[in-house]
Amino acid sequence: MAANSLKLKRKIIEWDDMDKRKFVPFYGMLQLGIRATTHPYNLIKTRLMDKYSVSLYNGTVDCFCKVIKYEGFPAIYRGFSVQCLHVGTTLLYITTYTYTRKLVDRTRKDLSDFTVSAISGGIAAFTCQLIGVPIDVISQYMMVNRTAAHLTESPWIEEAKTLPKLCRDIHHNRGGLLAFYKGFLASILTFVPNSMILWGLYSLYTSALMNYIPPDVPLFAIQACAGPMAALCSAPLSHPIDIVRVRLQLHQSNSIRGAFKDIYTSQGLRGFARGLVARTIANTQGSVIVLLCYETVKRVSLKDERKRYHLFNDDHQ
Repeated sequence: MAANSLKLKRKIIEWDDMDKRKFVPFYGMLQLGIRATTHPYNLIKTRLMDKYSVSLYNGTVDCFCKVIKYEGFPAIYRGFSVQCLHVGTTLLYITTYTYTRKLVDRTRKDLSDFTVSAISGGIAAFTCQLIGVPIDVISQYMMVNRTAAHLTESPWIEEAKTLPKLCRDIHHNRGGLLAFYKGFLASILTFVPNSMILWGLYSLYTSALMNYIPPDVPLFAIQACAGPMAALCSAPLSHPIDIVRVRLQLHQSNSIRGAFKDIYTSQGLRGFARGLVARTIANTQGSVIVLLCYETVKRVSLKDERKRYHLFNDDHQ
């Protein structure tokens, strides 16, 4: 057990090992690809969580089919142009995570890798909400927009035309600049615990799998298994508060307590599971790409003087 833990520790590429000029553009391109593949699931999830969509859709498949049928295929990418701004928040997230991990690891040698990963993930998620919440508010309004059936032009062109009007509407009719930070606390309660659980379990599962899988199995294969396992566990735990977050950011409730009460009164406990399938698919698919490609991007971004060290360790462990 101890030997495998040390093996895992030596394999980790830390912040100081990387050339940031390589890491930032590579990771930015990776995130654009992830957003493109998971956005349809996030749109379906948001539609199902929308208060005014409860009677329209009977589940993930029904929602997907109806969006395609009545609004056209491009509609599944509503809000994607604004969501692309999250590439910046994701870069902030992973930078904060990696730097915090390095700092905590150096100052608290007594902490386990699980604890270091969990703390770093929580701090990174909190930091990102400062600029991520307004992006979510605007993009979610776009996602639930069903007024323009069968788009006659590109979603990018349509959103470019409607974005200024939407922002003015939120500002003037929903409470000024603070309206763009509606649901901030719910976002913290959603993404901080989710991030802590995800990164903590990812580290735990990776370490555990290394104890049972033959040493000749590549590390990336172990991480490809640990990523979805961690995502499958973290998504259901934070899903109820995520529904509340969406309701608040669409200005359909005035408080976290009020949103919980409204969901339970109108739909019972089943209401807190709406959109769970789509969210789990998006989180699992995204985590496989993020947690696997994250390690690959880190390797590609290694400083020349550190490449020999890490390649040596990989060949001799």
